[in-house]
Amino acid sequence: MFGIGGIEFLLIAIVAVLVIGPNELPRVLYNLGKATRKFREFTSSISQGIDSISREGELDDIIAKANEAGDAQTMFRAEQQKALEERAKNGEGINVSAEDDFDEAASDMDAEVGGKDDSRE
Repeated sequence: MFGIGGIEFLLIAIVAVLVIGPNELPRVLYNLGKATRKFREFTSSISQGIDSISREGELDDIIAKANEAGDAQTMFRAEQQKALEERAKNGEGINVSAEDDFDEAASDMDAEVGGKDDSRE
């Protein structure tokens, strides 16, 4: 503790007994222990306060990122809705059949390849 070895601790104890006196030494050590405990409690509360502030900052960042993602999703949905409304206004239908989409894509691919694949029929 504090880099103090046995001989250094013994020397400090001898000096304390000579300076303070054997009668007052227990009271001084008791008060020193109380002061040390209060100091540790104080530093612990400061550390907890800093950790709390750090967690609140991280939480604020997470909330901001979630709000940004939600805003982007809302904007995307609004753009989709606007495109659908424009298509409906122009009289363009919306193809909801996946099979029709697949057949159309397959025929486009056949045209690009240069022939029709008879194995699918």
